[in-house]
Amino acid sequence: MPRLDRVATVYFGYPLVRVFGRRPSSCTPVLMYHSISDNLFGKSHPYYQINTQPEIFALQMKWLRNNGYRSLDIPELLISLQRGDDLSKTIVITFDDGYRDFYTEAAEVMKQCGFTATIYLVSSRIKDESLRFEGVDYLTWSEVRELQRQGIRFGSHTVTHPDLRSLGPEQIEYELGYSKEFIEDKLDRRAS
Repeated sequence: MPRLDRVATVYFGYPLVRVFGRRPSSCTPVLMYHSISDNLFGKSHPYYQINTQPEIFALQMKWLRNNGYRSLDIPELLISLQRGDDLSKTIVITFDDGYRDFYTEAAEVMKQCGFTATIYLVSSRIKDESLRFEGVDYLTWSEVRELQRQGIRFGSHTVTHPDLRSLGPEQIEYELGYSKEFIEDKLDRRAS
């Protein structure tokens, strides 16, 4: 059963953009994934599941490739927007949290399709040995560096993955700022 918010976005969002005068070529979809696995994360209702089954993910990526789509990361997208490039058939692909199943299930499919992505890491969950937290394995720093050499970008998704709405300004600054600095230090480059 499809999620109603996703259906509404597809069937109502795009026509509204056209009605209000924005050119479709300036609208670039951002495909946000979390886990590429069969793991339902204990959620029984499809609305709350954050996984995409590996077979479905492969079909989605192949469909995009076969229909002429290309991927950009956020910095490339911003440059293309500033230049006024035609962004039709352009997508941005992101993954939240840094689950290890990106490495085992998604990376090869994306490579075969010629796509790149940005993975937003929860920095306290990325270790030298794979950390299992709440029944899920996370990437290791070695895997992150290997993926980085393959063109995958990394960014900050906080230190501990708290609900930011429940934190004060100093705690929010720590969660966002320290995570970014830590990732940049570990990767010896600026995080997205």
